[in-house]
Amino acid sequence: WGHRSTGRRWRRRRRRRGKWRGVRHLVLAGGGHAHLHLLKQAARIPPPAGTTLTLVSPDPHPAYSGMVPGYLQGHYRGEELSFDLPALTGRAGIRFVEGWVREVSVAEGTVRVEQGGQAAPLDLPFHRLSLDVGSVPRGLDLPGVREHAVPLRPLARVRELRDRLDALAAGGGPIAVVVVGGGAAGVETVLALHRRLAELRRQGKGPPPGGDRFLLVEGGDRILRDDAPRAQRTALRVLKGRVEVVTGAPVARV
Repeated sequence: WGHRSTGRRWRRRRRRRGKWRGVRHLVLAGGGHAHLHLLKQAARIPPPAGTTLTLVSPDPHPAYSGMVPGYLQGHYRGEELSFDLPALTGRAGIRFVEGWVREVSVAEGTVRVEQGGQAAPLDLPFHRLSLDVGSVPRGLDLPGVREHAVPLRPLARVRELRDRLDALAAGGGPIAVVVVGGGAAGVETVLALHRRLAELRRQGKGPPPGGDRFLLVEGGDRILRDDAPRAQRTALRVLKGRVEVVTGAPVARV
């Protein structure tokens, strides 16, 4: 048993060394989920000597998307929503650079990073580059969206969304809340906002429950179209009586 266990460990170490062969500089652009798992792995099993890792992110304390609905409901405080990238990279022995990746040159093997407050950009050499920069919502170029809507990307905007809802509730009068997008994020967001506003109403802010209106607008023919039919039926059952669901309605303007 001892010989077999030792042999397995030796083979695993040899495979890990093979994956790093020829990689002297690995640049991680973005602090998303995939790179968080890599940081955890690097802290447990450091890369071989001679290999340097650098993580680049414009936000040293990004928000965790899985906690956004709970934050909107009021379960979490703002400081609980974010995590500390410099601390995580430091624990893993990885260099952290705060900035935006603006240009990638494969021919030269460099990544150009713009940093706030610095005149000259920073050029980082790389042998491997990993991009984990998140998503950008569609429709930002539609008339009125940038002026009146609050996109959930980047996730730092969720604080603005909750603050705006609280301010509207404190001002009195019924409120109409529209969430565009019938995917998992849209369904969770509209239910979280419904729960938060109902709680604010119970605290005596504004009219009694029942005067507010919530709509979930989806351009496709059904919500959660990438999920199983059972999940779609469950979501519709939960939304019924709380949120009006409008499908087949692409948004043209706000």
